[in-house]
Amino acid sequence: MKTLLWLDDVRDPFDKDFTPYVALYNPFLKEPHKIIWVKNYYDFSTYLHYQDFPDAISFDHDLDTEHYDPSIKPEDYKEKTGMDCVKLLAGFCEQEDLKLPLCIYHTANPAGKENMQGYIENAKKHLNL
Repeated sequence: MKTLLWLDDVRDPFDKDFTPYVALYNPFLKEPHKIIWVKNYYDFSTYLHYQDFPDAISFDHDLDTEHYDPSIKPEDYKEKTGMDCVKLLAGFCEQEDLKLPLCIYHTANPAGKENMQGYIENAKKHLNL
């Protein structure tokens, strides 16, 4: 059975009203699968280190209300973002000699999406992930 790890602080992948949105970012719709919902960097890290490695991950970038506040600079964030999770994933795969899972980006933050995608593409090229 395939596993989709869903990283998002707000969007509940099990909310029936939200099902069509989640379906847009679920590559396993036509086969048996499970979705695991993690809401922040800590949950993401814990899942990677202690659970079965996912087949795909769908990333949100902004994982806390502070990430939407333009008066707070990114370097002053207390909570980590989806970008931090992407970096953790690449380092974890390199350390454990794993190939990156399929990475999908459902974030509403276009700059965050571009940064996460770019980081993953560079990791694939330079770290042979």
